[in-house]
Amino acid sequence: MRDAEAASAVTKKQPGTWVVMNTRSSVEPFLTYSDRRDLREKVWRMFIMRGDNGDAHDNNAIITEILQLRAERARLLGYQTHAHWRLENAMAKTPERAMDLMMAVWKPAVARVNEEVKDMQALADKEGAGIKIEPWDYRYYMEKVRKAKYDLDQNEVKPYLQLDKLRGAIHWVAGELFNFKFTPATNVPVAHPDIKVWEVTDKTTGKHIGLWFFDPYARAGKRSAPG
Repeated sequence: MRDAEAASAVTKKQPGTWVVMNTRSSVEPFLTYSDRRDLREKVWRMFIMRGDNGDAHDNNAIITEILQLRAERARLLGYQTHAHWRLENAMAKTPERAMDLMMAVWKPAVARVNEEVKDMQALADKEGAGIKIEPWDYRYYMEKVRKAKYDLDQNEVKPYLQLDKLRGAIHWVAGELFNFKFTPATNVPVAHPDIKVWEVTDKTTGKHIGLWFFDPYARAGKRSAPG
């Protein structure tokens, strides 16, 4: 993690220091492992408030405009709301069904989070930290509870989650479920050297299905995927 932050510092023209980038892949490890609670709070607020700071990069005005335009487009297309238009071809079909699904898991999810925070608070109290668990403490104490309660250290698991093996597993599952075959495609133009491409064909007929782009690494200017 320190090496990655040092490399980020070089790209930001601050060699000899460490920089936590405002990306999930940089923020989450810091929130998990940093013992500096003050810096965890600073990093958490930086990440959670991105685009909402009343400065030149504030997104509130543009978000309002986007929502208005979405509502107008939905009306022009004959839909009650943007959500009705977007969900028509989705599994849920309607906003009402999507909300029902969300609310079905909401209460159990909240109850589980409360249990986890209770475990974290107990551990913090046992250590004499003298704090109330806040959002910037969650990942840090979650990792401590995991080690104390389950004797599980994420860093001991990571060597078994090598990227090439994970990618191979994805291809295998797609092959079993959809009869897909993946063949490296070296003649496809890509936006960055990190991006790798595979041609997807039907294993039985050889019919071309499409191209599969694999772009797993965070970098400046790349939009983070949800999840």
